[in-house]
Amino acid sequence: MKIASRRVLGIVSLVCGVAVRANAPVERVIYVDPPLRLLTQCKFRELRNRLLTCTLDGWPRSVAIGPKAPLWKGKDYPDLTSLRPGDLLDIKLGRDSGSREVATFVWANLVQVEGVLGRPGGRKWFSVQPLIPYSVGELSSQRVFAWVDRDTTIVGGVNKGELREGRTVIVIGERLDNRRIRATRIALSTP
Repeated sequence: MKIASRRVLGIVSLVCGVAVRANAPVERVIYVDPPLRLLTQCKFRELRNRLLTCTLDGWPRSVAIGPKAPLWKGKDYPDLTSLRPGDLLDIKLGRDSGSREVATFVWANLVQVEGVLGRPGGRKWFSVQPLIPYSVGELSSQRVFAWVDRDTTIVGGVNKGELREGRTVIVIGERLDNRRIRATRIALSTP
């Protein structure tokens, strides 16, 4: 079994509930028990005839799209038509009925940041100072801003009023750019 970095394992644990020790350098393709294979931080180029092309460490990589492979890009989409060039993809790989390697799930611009809430920057923007730089999705180690709206699920609190300055949070969402996140889920620490 190969062991991958904390950043990559964050995606695995976030998606699959898998717990693995991280004590090796970053690998872009990982294997864990039970068998799971991921391509991480692959920059989307194009999609033609159910063949997705992305760039991984400067090299093009093509992946066939499995039947019914869903897309998560801030929310669930039934197909991959909302992908745009430059989107950072995390791709779960599996085998189709002919034993070919195919994408079984695609996450676009997935980010997970653990940090401390700062002052709200308006009615919907909250600042977050990361505790662990580069948690998942290689954000800036400086303060980032999370967009919180009625579709954001808040775990550990009843409503948006529980988002107070100084609380430790985990923000999961879609990267809008290097400093902004559209939060889909926020886990609050106990006060």
